Amino acid sequence: MKKRYWLRGGIIGVAIFVVFLVISNVTGYIGVVNYNLECLVPPCGSVGQFYFLGITFLKAPQFWSFILLFLLASFLLGLILGWLYGKIKNRSTPKS
Repeated sequence: MKKRYWLRGGIIGVAIFVVFLVISNVTGYIGVVNYNLECLVPPCGSVGQFYFLGITFLKAPQFWSFILLFLLASFLLGLILGWLYGKIKNRSTPKS
């Protein structure tokens, strides 16, 4: 069976990104701030905003699409690196 280095690279890329997210969340670099909305007619809701390095920049739906975009980008980067690694590893050496 042929080894699929591109798939391994993609999985490793996603795993590295997930580990980065977990470490950032545990150390407090990424977090969630909930704000209660003020309104005249109940029920009033709350809005979750995410911050990175102390800067609030995204609301909840935008943040999840941002995370999915970066998961896809990390998979594609790992895919390309794994594909290149497989091409380099599997090339035949010239016989002299």
